[in-house]
Formats: sequence, C-alpha cells, structure tokens
Amino acid sequence: MTEDKRIIELPPILNLPPINMEQMHPYAAERYLRLLVELYNEVPLDQLSEEDLTDDERAKRKRYTDEIIDWAKKCDRGSSAGALMVYLYSMVIFYRMSDLKALLKTAYERKLEELRQETEKKKRLEALEVEKKRRLAALEEMGPPLDDAKKYLKKDEYEQFCDSISGAISAYVGRDRRVESYSPRTWLLNRKASDYSYWTLVIRERKEKEVRRKQAQLEHDQYLDRLSLAVEKFKGELAKSKKPKSVYPPELEKYEPDGW
Repeated sequence: MTEDKRIIELPPILNLPPINMEQMHPYAAERYLRLLVELYNEVPLDQLSEEDLTDDERAKRKRYTDEIIDWAKKCDRGSSAGALMVYLYSMVIFYRMSDLKALLKTAYERKLEELRQETEKKKRLEALEVEKKRRLAALEEMGPPLDDAKKYLKKDEYEQFCDSISGAISAYVGRDRRVESYSPRTWLLNRKASDYSYWTLVIRERKEKEVRRKQAQLEHDQYLDRLSLAVEKFKGELAKSKKPKSVYPPELEKYEPDGW
C-alpha cells in the first residue's frame, strides 16, 4: 500500500494496477477486494515470481487481467447509473479472478513440488555420499587381497573376485559387531559374501601351495648343495688316502660301490 491509503498496491505477480478506492464505486471496490483476499488466503503471492510461470501461463494471466482491468475501469464512480449497475453485478470479475487464482495456485503447487523433489534429491545425494564413505571405510578395513588375486588368479577369475567385493562390503557393513567381538570374520558366512569368501579361500590355498613348492625347492637345493660339498670332500680325502673306504663320509655310505 502506498502512502495514500486510498490507493492499494497489488503484488507484482498479479500484473494488476493499484486499486484507487476513491475512483472505484464502493460496491465494486468491496467486491474486488473480497476476491483478492480469497486469492491471498489460498496462494502465498509473495512466494511467486515471474520465473515460476510458464509462457502459456503468462499469456493466460494477461488475458484474465485485461478483462479485470476493463471491468474495474467501467466500475468508475463517474459512469452512468444504468451502465454502472450492469458492470457492478457482472460475473466477469468473479470468473476471471477465479481463473487467475487457479492459474497462480497451479504455479505455486508446481513450485512446491519442484522444491520437494529438489530437497529429496539433495537428501538422496547426501545419503549416497555418506554410504559411499561408509563403504570405502569398510573396504579399507576388509583389506581384500588384490595383489595376491592378480598373482594367483586367472584373468576371468580375477574379474569374478572383483565383482564379489561389493557384496562382501555389504555383508561387512551390516555385520553384528557383538558377534564379531568374540567370533571374528563371522560376516564371511553372510550369503552376500559367499563368492568373496570362496575366492579368498582359492587365493589362500594357491598361495600356500606356492609357499610349499618354494620351500620344497629350497630344501631340495640345500640338499644338493650339501651333497655336492660331501662329494667334493670325499674326492679330496680319496686323493690323499690309499684306503678310500675308510674315509667314506657317512652321507655317502649308501652310494658306496660294491666290491670295495
């Protein structure tokens, strides 16, 4: 409202000129204001802006407001009595204000829905980010044997192992910490971790087999080294003695030639 209380400013979203209470017929002004109050009660006009309306809605609003403005002009105090009564009781103002209210209400509800969807989307993204950090922490705690997997699994097996990690993370995140406190790694019994559990077992067995093979090879090499030293020692003693049998090292007794 301006400083002149006889002139009522309307919200910009209505696209209507101020109401001049002094120029408009009292009955028309009262009827006009009553319809505006009804509109205000149903639609928070201060929360709507031009950007909230579509092009089609702006075009309809202009058509409605043009008719409302035309009605208000014809309800001027200076109009002839006969014509004035016709416009005062005309349903144009009622219909067009109802149309305008419906249009703005639709725009406001759409804006609320967009805000709701945006809020839900933001919450989902935040929840996903929290879950992502939670799963990354779980992955770090689990410590899947990726290096050993590359070493002991074939290419297709390695891909299957990597695919199984996601389910294992879900099982680890959902584990019962109370059970884990007295029975560690129980989460591996979870159905979601079954494939991961299988592949870690395969990796461990192949790794242990490799360790046993290397240990056997080491022991074999050490035996050959000891045998080689024993043979060299025997050859040296044999060259010094005329009785080679008496100097045969114990390690070579089973190799003693027949007839000595």
